[in-house]
Formats: sequence, structure tokens, C-alpha cells
Amino acid sequence: MDAAREKKTVMYQQHKVMFFQDFSMEVRRQRRQFDGMKKRLQALNIEYRFRYPAKLTIRHGGQMMTCSTSEEVERLIEARNETSG
Repeated sequence: MDAAREKKTVMYQQHKVMFFQDFSMEVRRQRRQFDGMKKRLQALNIEYRFRYPAKLTIRHGGQMMTCSTSEEVERLIEARNETSG
């Protein structure tokens, strides 16, 4: 997975190959709680990533902050907006 991520685009016989992590239904359910927040973070151009199993890490104030719930992400977005605006 790391090698594919580094390469960015993997081709095999002129076809793009994509790799996905295989998570259990429970982990997928837990991660789904962040779907709305991920869209907001993308719209605000805020860097984020998932940590296993279901924690969202976002860059806030130059630091990476880990959130276990979408409510925690919401609070960080609000705090970021208060300090920037």
C-alpha cells in the first residue's frame, strides 16, 4: 500500500490499477460517521487523514489533531474559523 501511495498512479498493461484497504463492516460503519466532516474539510481545504481504526486526524494550527467523533472535528473547525476570522 505504501509503495502504491508513493507512486501515485500504478499501471498494468495500460490500465490504471487502484488499491484499497480492506476494512471490516464495523470499521467502515465507524468511519462513515465522518463523511459529512470530510466534505467540509475538503471544501475548507483542510488536510486530513484517517488513523486506524476510525479516528480522523486534521491539521489545526500547524499541529495534527486526532478526533474520535465528528463532533470533535466540528469543534476544531469552529476554533479554526474563530482564530482565522
